[in-house]
Amino acid sequence: MSHHDHRIEVYHAATGRYLGPADLADQATDEQISAVRRARTARIRRLRKDLQASQRERYAAATQAEPARRLGALSTAEAEAELAQATGTDLSDLALPDLIPPVAPPTTEPK
Repeated sequence: MSHHDHRIEVYHAATGRYLGPADLADQATDEQISAVRRARTARIRRLRKDLQASQRERYAAATQAEPARRLGALSTAEAEAELAQATGTDLSDLALPDLIPPVAPPTTEPK
């Protein structure tokens, strides 16, 4: 059952014969699950706060009609800190290419 993540039904791969249920062997304790949920909630709050801060734009005052000028003065330290934080979030850096080795391309024979 998709909503029962603590137990799966096991079948033999070749014959399809039902072998019975299997329970999760190293199930986390209630305290661990609560700690994970608290950590996720805190991370969600931080991400929402970061998103709101990133969407806040300030513009220069204008006394006559002109295109809006975005204000964005940053110190060098602020810029470097934000860029350092952003470099660790690229999902391609998290990829593990050694888990599935690349397969050699098929050879094509001339006809």
